[in-house]
Amino acid sequence: HGSKVMITTDAVPWGFGGYLLIDFVITGYSICKLTKLDQEILETLAGHSDGQQVWECLATLVAMRLWRPYWHNRRVRLSVRADNITTLTLLRKLRVKGTGLTRIAQEMALDVATSTFEPDVCVHTPGVQNVIADILSRAFQPGVHFKLPRVLHNVQEFFPPPRTRQWWRSLHPL
Repeated sequence: HGSKVMITTDAVPWGFGGYLLIDFVITGYSICKLTKLDQEILETLAGHSDGQQVWECLATLVAMRLWRPYWHNRRVRLSVRADNITTLTLLRKLRVKGTGLTRIAQEMALDVATSTFEPDVCVHTPGVQNVIADILSRAFQPGVHFKLPRVLHNVQEFFPPPRTRQWWRSLHPL
């Protein structure tokens, strides 16, 4: 029941991106660079493929928080789409292994627990079909000339708040 809301994300070892669809219309997009604090809190180094699973999961957490007003306390059919199985497993089960992934799972659990409705569907998209999110994720990749996809030229860019220590809710229990 309600609108169909879909959040799609992708990440590379330097940053991540995603976009929001509401009733099959792209409503917004976002790009983010990985920060030193991300690396510190998640105990994962940026710039290396070793942290890929962590960055993919962080991309989804950031996107879900950014577009929270569109799904958190509304009756919608929320889908989360990613080309990373760890991300979808984390979102569905809210538990994983590994320091950084565990921190992200805790954050997602807090977000889902305080929402009226939880995500209905987690959708795996093969990487070759995740074109828009893949392009957005590469905005900060060294040696890559970023060009916004034409389909996003008249779409609102959303800017997530800085991921300070206060942004990480599980670091500051009530």
